[in-house]
Amino acid sequence: METIIQPTALPRHDAKPWAAAAALTALGIVYGDIGTSPLYAFKQAAQASGALSPETILGVVSLIFWTVILIVSL
Repeated sequence: METIIQPTALPRHDAKPWAAAAALTALGIVYGDIGTSPLYAFKQAAQASGALSPETILGVVSLIFWTVILIVSL
């Protein structure tokens, strides 16, 4: 004799915990990338300029700052 499983007898799985975890992961990827990219860009710009002077450091920091402001605000 076959047993038929009724749909009401199956446990219900909500997708909300998975959606919240996926949203948190996406936020971590986006803001983690925005947070670490300027560090790599600063390192490369400082190495490309040769000797580090206060003007070079200020210029690179200013360039990175305004680029991040532009990216985040648009």
